[in-house]
Amino acid sequence: MKRLTLLVGVATSCLSLCLGQQKSPTANIPPAPTPAIEYSPNAWKEFSSPEGHFSILFPGTPVAKIDELQTAAGKVKSYAFVMRLPQTFYHVSYMDYIVYSDDAEFAKRSLDAGRDGMLARNKGMELLNEKQIAIGNFVGREFLIVQDRFSFGIMRTFVVRGRLYEIAMLAPLDVAFRKGRPSLRAEDRTEFFTSTASKFFDSFKVVDPAETVGEVDRMLRELKEKKKDVLIVMGSSAPPSQNPITGGVINGKAVNLVTPKYPAIARSAHASGPVSVKVLIDLEGNVAAAQVVDGHPLLRAAAIKAARESKFTPTQLDGKPVMVVGIIIYNFVAQ
Repeated sequence: MKRLTLLVGVATSCLSLCLGQQKSPTANIPPAPTPAIEYSPNAWKEFSSPEGHFSILFPGTPVAKIDELQTAAGKVKSYAFVMRLPQTFYHVSYMDYIVYSDDAEFAKRSLDAGRDGMLARNKGMELLNEKQIAIGNFVGREFLIVQDRFSFGIMRTFVVRGRLYEIAMLAPLDVAFRKGRPSLRAEDRTEFFTSTASKFFDSFKVVDPAETVGEVDRMLRELKEKKKDVLIVMGSSAPPSQNPITGGVINGKAVNLVTPKYPAIARSAHASGPVSVKVLIDLEGNVAAAQVVDGHPLLRAAAIKAARESKFTPTQLDGKPVMVVGIIIYNFVAQ
C-alpha cells in the first residue's frame, strides 16, 4: 500500500502545484464574467491524444507539460495538458502505473491514494465533497475542492486499466458562485461556471487501451480474413514470405518522403528524438496504413501524418505487384 500511495500521490503534484499558483482576483469580479473566451463557440476545440487514448474540448489550445516522477516503484512519466484563462484554469493529465491489476480493489486503492496524496501535498486545499462516478466500465471519483479559500474546483479521476486520468477545472469563488461563497448545491453556482464545466467534463472520452489495434495490424488482419491473394513482403532484402511480417527501414525506398512538421505543443515541451512508424504500402506505392511503433507521444501524430502522405516505388516480385510492410524512422530535433 505504501508503494501505491507514493506512486499515485506524486502524480497529483502537478495539479496541486498549478492550483496553488492561482492568484487572488481583483475586487468586484462579476459572477458571469463578460467578455469571457468560453462564451464563444468558436473558442472550443477538440483536443485528442492518440497515445493517451482520450479526447476532450478545450476553450483553446492547451500547453503540454511532461514530468518524470521518482516513486518507490521506479520512475514514471506524467503527461499534462493545461490552459489558463483570465477567469478559469483547465487541466487534463495521465500517467501509467508500473505494476497494476484490473480488479476493482486496485482501482479503489488507487483512487483513495490519489485523493490522499493530493490533499497531503497541498495544505491550502479543502475537500468539500467526494462521490463515485464512472466512465464506461471504469470507475472514478469526483472531488469538489476549495483552494486557499479563493478558488473553487471540480476534479475527476479515473482508473482505466493501468492508467490514471485526472481532469480538473478551477475558478475564483466570485466566478463560480452567485454569492461568492462555496456551496455543495449545484444551483448556487453561476450559469457561466455550470455551463462551462459541463461542456469541459462531458466532452471527455477515453478509449480502452485493450480494444485499440494499430491501423496496419488491423488492415493486415482484414486482408487475411478476406483471403486476398496478396503477397506481403518485408521492406528489406530478406526473403519474401506469404505471412504478414514486419521489419526493415524503408526511408531510402521512398520516392517522396514527406518531412513532418514540428508540432507547437511538442516545441513547448522540448520534445525530441526518433519516432518509428510501421507502414503498409499498397500495390501503387501509396501508404495504405500507418501506426507508431515507438517514439515521443507528442511527436507521434506528426510522424503518422507525414508517413501517410509519403510515396514509394511500387514493388513487384516475379513480375507480380506486392504489398510491402516496413518501418519509416523520423528524427525530431528540439527547436
